Amino acid sequence: MEKELTKFEKLSVENAIKKTENIWVEKTQLRGGIFNTVEIGYVEFELHRRYPLWNFEIMEDKQIDGQIVVKGKLTVNSLDGKMSIIKMQYGSAEVKKTKDGKIMDLANDYKSAASDCLKKTASLLGIAFDVYHPKVYEKLKKLYAVKDVKPKDVKPIEQLLCLLCGKKITAQEATYSKAEFGETYCRNCQKTIIKK
Repeated sequence: MEKELTKFEKLSVENAIKKTENIWVEKTQLRGGIFNTVEIGYVEFELHRRYPLWNFEIMEDKQIDGQIVVKGKLTVNSLDGKMSIIKMQYGSAEVKKTKDGKIMDLANDYKSAASDCLKKTASLLGIAFDVYHPKVYEKLKKLYAVKDVKPKDVKPIEQLLCLLCGKKITAQEATYSKAEFGETYCRNCQKTIIKK
């Protein structure tokens, strides 16, 4: 059954249920079995490409039964600062130990839990949705009669512009500028501004 969509809804659905290319999908052994997941670098790349002004913070963490569990918050901001999307979710990682029971690298285990959490929160924005929810993905494709959308077909939400001179800037420039100055400026204008 095909549902009739507005132009905006169709774009939203296509962005949310685009197919993740197989080179980014990997198998991971977890307590419950072997599952498909994606590399954290892919998730970060997609966040930079789709939502250049994003931020991720760990809200809480704890160790439970040999697992590190973290609660994270992913915030995606519009360039004009008028809109934010916030997603929260949990992630975990096993505390890895040597054969004699000593903890190997606890900091690395915390980073793994944070990465797992970021992947899960990003999936709520449609990044690797098909990997984490394959059955739902197939049903949505049929319901909305959407073709697989390749990553290159997904455009960033907004054009990145320097707030002072209006020049186009890259996602990396915008991310750096937002972190250093609190706003998005091109490299030339950054040289004229005092850091926050």
